[in-house]
Amino acid sequence: MDTNADRERLIDVGLDVCARQGYDMTGLAEIAAAAGVSEAALAHQFATKESIVMAPVDAMLKAVVVALADIDAKVDSVDALQAAHTKVLSDIIDGAGPISRERMQAMGTVVMYSNELQERTYEHRTGILGDVLAKRLKVDRNHPSVARAITMWSAVVAATYVAAPDRNGRFDPRDDARRPHRMRERLAHVFTVITGR
Repeated sequence: MDTNADRERLIDVGLDVCARQGYDMTGLAEIAAAAGVSEAALAHQFATKESIVMAPVDAMLKAVVVALADIDAKVDSVDALQAAHTKVLSDIIDGAGPISRERMQAMGTVVMYSNELQERTYEHRTGILGDVLAKRLKVDRNHPSVARAITMWSAVVAATYVAAPDRNGRFDPRDDARRPHRMRERLAHVFTVITGR
């Protein structure tokens, strides 16, 4: 089990199991059983269940970095992050992104219901985007403008997930699957509410 296709299948199975059972209630044994592989074979690809969930997060953030490179450095950092994330989201919706729409929705569902994963995702976002923004702004990684942009953007991302459930607190990823434009609209709306732009 060393092919890329096997690895991708394990990600999808892992996300599915975590979404159905809850991240905290899922272990590598359950994911391995659902995938029809031994726990050792799964652990060879993914040492932890967190690494399974973080794989699509990482793929999306790498695509955001690429999209940021195409945005004029004079554009405000938060606006540039919004434009880059919107580009990646649009690519995913159109079937040309770094991950499938279904994988993004499964990952979002799992992260949304786990405080641990929300924190880990924030740390991962901070690590990847902090270095890129520092280079973009030509400042040190610890410069306040880098922290401001990441904090502001993280608030937008978190609020976008909070805005996903309906008025009764239910979130059905199939709603976004039926009307994927809603994901872009939700991101744009939350960006406007938080930034005032």
